[in-house]
Amino acid sequence: MDLTIRIRAPFCREDRRRRFKEFVVWVIPKLKAEMGADFRWDEGAIQFEYPPVSLMYYITDTHIIQYLNKYAYSQEQPTGDVVTIRSESTVDFIKSAIAIHHPAGPVDWTPDITNTVCGGRGNPARSAGIKEIGPRVGNLQIKGRGPPKRDQRPLMLKKFEAMLLILLKLANECGEGQIVKKSQYRAVRTGLLMQWNAAARGDNTNELSPSDFKAEAWFDWLFLFRMLWSKNLTKQSDIQDQVVFPAA
Repeated sequence: MDLTIRIRAPFCREDRRRRFKEFVVWVIPKLKAEMGADFRWDEGAIQFEYPPVSLMYYITDTHIIQYLNKYAYSQEQPTGDVVTIRSESTVDFIKSAIAIHHPAGPVDWTPDITNTVCGGRGNPARSAGIKEIGPRVGNLQIKGRGPPKRDQRPLMLKKFEAMLLILLKLANECGEGQIVKKSQYRAVRTGLLMQWNAAARGDNTNELSPSDFKAEAWFDWLFLFRMLWSKNLTKQSDIQDQVVFPAA
């Protein structure tokens, strides 16, 4: 599967296409300011729904985190007392989780409007697809309550950040003739970041280590957008973890 198809794949539904366009509109001026004279694309001619793949290679995980911060907190670099301004529903999160872990072809998300009085069959607003995959998501603990010892999390995060910095250093050491190798280092970095997010959804983050993430797995940075925000936060101190660990 080529890069263009992989980039578009996470945004097959209307909400994802809209969010992708919002991100591109937001990030292009940043790239233009950062790259200066090296920005060789005509900003007025860029189609935000289908931006040039060559431009996408210059987007880093820093851009992604800044955008996710802005999306969730309205600030690119949120302070310690910030609170979320936007969240996704639990049902939307379940859709996203099952799409990541169990891609099984088309699923019917149409609400079960015939079940107006429930009749013991559950929530009438939920579709057949939700009713089918809900228990599987629960059994996989994708909606886990988080690690029991939260004080251990900063140590794990520091180890992970150190690994990302090593990859960034390798990318920055690439010469002008090594643009492909440089983009590969960046792709590995963002792929690791995506895998960390995904693993934090389903496992106890205290039991993870950097060796659990496979550098050879190439994931495009846009797959981060499949990790939708959840409203199920038990306390305000959990909010900050959403930036790196999207809380279920």
